[in-house]
Amino acid sequence: MVIILKVDQQTVKDAIASGFQDFEDSIQYYCALDNKKIDVLITRNTKDYKNSEIPVMTPSDYLKMVSI
Repeated sequence: MVIILKVDQQTVKDAIASGFQDFEDSIQYYCALDNKKIDVLITRNTKDYKNSEIPVMTPSDYLKMVSI
């Protein structure tokens, strides 16, 4: 299931204050972190999420996992 999350002012503030190198990655991360329904972040850029509290997977790894 795909969930579209809103980006609010606090999300942007958290993203700016974070240690992420990539602003878009930090926005995605903090949106997901604020939403308790997110089980995994799916991205081709897993290296930017090394300290993530949410599991991070590549699209191919995720598809392998759900097809089992």
